[in-house]
Amino acid sequence: MKRIPKRFKEAILLFNKKKGSSLAASSSFYVILSIVPLSLLFIRMVGIALGDLGKSEKEIFVLAGGLFPNAAPEMLMQFKRLLAGPLFGGGTFTVINTVILLITGFGLFNSIWNGLYLMTDDKSHTSKWKYLQGMGIIAISISSLIFLLALPPILMGALTFLKKSGAIDYMQSVQALGGFVDWLNTINLTSFKFLRSNMFVGLLILGYFTFLYRWFFRFKITWRESFFSSFTFVFFLLLAKNLFWIYFTNARTTLVANYGDYYTFILACTWIFLVMCLFFFGACLSYQFQKYPLDIGLPIEDNKPND
Repeated sequence: MKRIPKRFKEAILLFNKKKGSSLAASSSFYVILSIVPLSLLFIRMVGIALGDLGKSEKEIFVLAGGLFPNAAPEMLMQFKRLLAGPLFGGGTFTVINTVILLITGFGLFNSIWNGLYLMTDDKSHTSKWKYLQGMGIIAISISSLIFLLALPPILMGALTFLKKSGAIDYMQSVQALGGFVDWLNTINLTSFKFLRSNMFVGLLILGYFTFLYRWFFRFKITWRESFFSSFTFVFFLLLAKNLFWIYFTNARTTLVANYGDYYTFILACTWIFLVMCLFFFGACLSYQFQKYPLDIGLPIEDNKPND
């Protein structure tokens, strides 16, 4: 544990040396270009799996709310209105539409791979296989969303099956299971509100980026090290989210005067840039863990035997 503060210091130095804010600005540009097609793809695919496009959109935006500042809900509402036309316009969603949305989203992952290459000088981050990894990330993200949103109905279906099959009645006859049966009988869909709470969203983001940092560095860092990187990202993300009102309060009047109704777009760009800065700082920390593993404490190259 004593090595972690040193890794943080080295990550800060690397972020400054490699112009992490410039890399974040570049990726932010691609996020802005890709966010609409990727969001359409996510909502459409989850909607197809759940059989309800409206519910898919609603639940995904509930989860997305955990990533946006509470002080500026207009950003999320404006984005929701922007997607409403393409989502509910009645157009047919075909394989060609899916491929086009995927290709459009590749710009974001390409900017991340290039950023990791410029940060680590590792050319493998720009190989053609990275495009397949980008598709893998999209597939894993969509599958995770489908599982998360389908979990409450699945559990309720299982509970209904237990009741109809007589399993609940049998368990009631077992005295030791009396308390457990009483708890089962109190379960309903409102019991799953935790799945939409800020705490759960934070834990979900933590787990997702723990996997993501390890994936980006081709599993050359341990789960513990990727967890530290993810925890750093999520901690500062939540801190920035709750302190964003300071910037919002002081800048809103000026932004409205200069940009009118489009001030929410400027706020969104500012927020996306901040998030990408935090993401690349987490990547810097992951790279330091790759060079100086916590279990070893020395650079990997220093551990090679002398000729």
